Amino acid sequence: AYDTETGETEDGIRTVLVQICSTSARSPDETVIYEGVESIGMFLDSLEDTPYDMDVHAYNLKYEWSWLRPWVFIKGYTWTDKRKLAPGEWSIIEDSMSVYRVKIRGRNGSLMTMTDDMKRVGPYRMEKVSQQVRTEHPEWWPTETTKMSAEYDGESLYNVWWTLPPEDPRRIMFMEYARLDAYSQAMIARWLHDRGYDQRLTMASNGLRMSLDIRYRRNPDEAPWQFARRFRNRYPPLDREMQDIVERGLTGGFVYGETGTWKGTFCH
Repeated sequence: AYDTETGETEDGIRTVLVQICSTSARSPDETVIYEGVESIGMFLDSLEDTPYDMDVHAYNLKYEWSWLRPWVFIKGYTWTDKRKLAPGEWSIIEDSMSVYRVKIRGRNGSLMTMTDDMKRVGPYRMEKVSQQVRTEHPEWWPTETTKMSAEYDGESLYNVWWTLPPEDPRRIMFMEYARLDAYSQAMIARWLHDRGYDQRLTMASNGLRMSLDIRYRRNPDEAPWQFARRFRNRYPPLDREMQDIVERGLTGGFVYGETGTWKGTFCH
């Protein structure tokens, strides 16, 4: 999981903290920290020292990319629209509202792929989603909460924390807040991966894929009732009153088909 924090500097608000946490982590203390006005550059430099490909999950990639993009140019990477990236190139899938995926291939050949978990779970706050994951898997969290407050005695520490000396208890508390944020995002990514929801870029695509799985049983080792249970877990049934309201409001729908096949599913 990839997360950042901004701070007040002589040049205005800048990203001064990058937090990286693995989905295999067992504690927020395992979060890797890059600190300073060149923290994003330090993170990109780590790609050049990594001998393997990296699958990086952000929560609201459009925001994170707004800070990361300038550093991609500063570090000399070249944009391309090719599907296969050469060393030192990057590509992006985006529209006017969202950034769905960013790929950066290091000069050593390692590929970093960044995607947005918020697009996979819907437009919900990270705190709400992580709480739901913790309810299902409390053993994943060594802490009592999935997100700390960024206030100290009623004072907001956003941005101002960077101006405080390292030994200041307010700065120490904010660093704990930042580590827990990255850890909670990593647990969301772990939950998505365990269910196969990280294979698509959006929630709609995941829903379509699961609908096709249930209808056409892509996995012959899984019984129909297991497909149905997975679908109900992801999309709980409505109560009768709400179901009636929805059905009365339906005026049509769309048929989505799988390219090159006769398989499809009807979606309201």
